Amino acid sequence: MNKKTWWKLDHHVWQQLKKYSLEKKSVIAALSGGADSLALTTSLINVLGPEKITIAHFHHGGNAEARMQALHFCEKFATEKNVQWQTETWQGAELQSEAQMREKRYQFFLDLQNKNPDSIVSTGHQQNDVIETRLMRLLRGTGPQGLKAIEVFRNPFFRPLLTVPRSEILVYLNKQNLIPVTDPSNKDNRYLRNWLRTVWLPQLEKKRPGSYQSLGRSLEALVQSLPSENSVEKAHHSWDLILRSQFLAQTEAEQTRWLARALLQSGRKDFTQFHLQEIRRRLIQSPKNNSFKVAGCDWQVNAQQIRVQLAKFMLKKL
Repeated sequence: MNKKTWWKLDHHVWQQLKKYSLEKKSVIAALSGGADSLALTTSLINVLGPEKITIAHFHHGGNAEARMQALHFCEKFATEKNVQWQTETWQGAELQSEAQMREKRYQFFLDLQNKNPDSIVSTGHQQNDVIETRLMRLLRGTGPQGLKAIEVFRNPFFRPLLTVPRSEILVYLNKQNLIPVTDPSNKDNRYLRNWLRTVWLPQLEKKRPGSYQSLGRSLEALVQSLPSENSVEKAHHSWDLILRSQFLAQTEAEQTRWLARALLQSGRKDFTQFHLQEIRRRLIQSPKNNSFKVAGCDWQVNAQQIRVQLAKFMLKKL
């Protein structure tokens, strides 16, 4: 453990490392140059020491000035902190969407982690991101299970700032005399997340001061109130397999909860209520032996049981 003077954020990061028994791990710190990842990477260097950190930066391709600026910023930061440096630039066709960029970026992080399986990957998601993600899922029609959003640790990804508001992160950076790189695309309100962040939520806060934090607490309270068990879970402890008779004996709400949980356990989080309704309809109305694909999963049903597994084309992405 590094003996340098720690700030509040450093203590929080260390507590999260200890909570999940990660304090002896080496860390691949995903650094974009933005405020959140810069604060987290700085804190990890402070509490673990530079020898345990590898800074990883993914360039999404092209010669856009902002992307080149972020690349140079991150490389300089790694050099100044005496930390290992890894980068990759996308060489294929131009990435058109946030989803494509995220997929390629995370694949780079996973490739690095696969070379050192005992390491973890840190990302700077913070409290505001959680609220925005939950709102976006509500707008897509997710059920209650979909509100669980991001976890602090889901191997190999470590996100210790999920309960830290962005205002606290900015205070930390100021104390460290660090100025992050600003990504112009974060102001592009064609993206729903940006519109929520820069237009709708500020207007809500202006209309009703304190509503942002109240909304976050309400959504978190809703998630915490979700039952950890239901009658389906008590009857059968496997989420990828259930007896067909047990499934059909449940109420519609119980069936929907089991389907949502099965999808989450299979690694799917981007499903909607429409997906759940469609899966349920097919399971109930299908012949005794049938299989189909919905929400990135293979569903198989026969007279005795219902089984779900991640579709092969999804496994290739992981």
